[in-house]
Amino acid sequence: MPDIFTSNITPIKTQGSDFVHPIREATPLLVGKIVFALILPIIVYIFILISSLQLASLFSFNEDWSLGFTIFLGGLTIIQMLLVLLIILQWKNHVFYLTEDYIQENKGILTRTEKMYELKNVRDISVRQGILGRIWNFGDIIVESTAPGEFHEV
Repeated sequence: MPDIFTSNITPIKTQGSDFVHPIREATPLLVGKIVFALILPIIVYIFILISSLQLASLFSFNEDWSLGFTIFLGGLTIIQMLLVLLIILQWKNHVFYLTEDYIQENKGILTRTEKMYELKNVRDISVRQGILGRIWNFGDIIVESTAPGEFHEV
């Protein structure tokens, strides 16, 4: 099975004989989300700037509009930085732990959600990768339970 998730965390020895292997979302996906969060607002900035310059040429505005526009762009920049911080915190706080007996999913920033999947109830594990996933070695792991119709995409 291909190594589609990166984990730079070493396995942790628990109280029993199980080793815990933490698994996180692949780093290329994190970088892609951050780049998207940075590029999309820049496109919006350019559109707003062009629109405001066209409006300024049509109407005779005084110089006060440039101060308001600067404050507006500063506010959008702060929102953009908060969005990138939220993406990083979501990545850092969504971890799967794999042991000999179960898969444990922990996620959440302000509230914590923990799910346990016993490996004895796992019916099938499959891997789905697109073209970019094959190139950059990432994809989805789909875990199907023995309960009818129950599956979880990791």
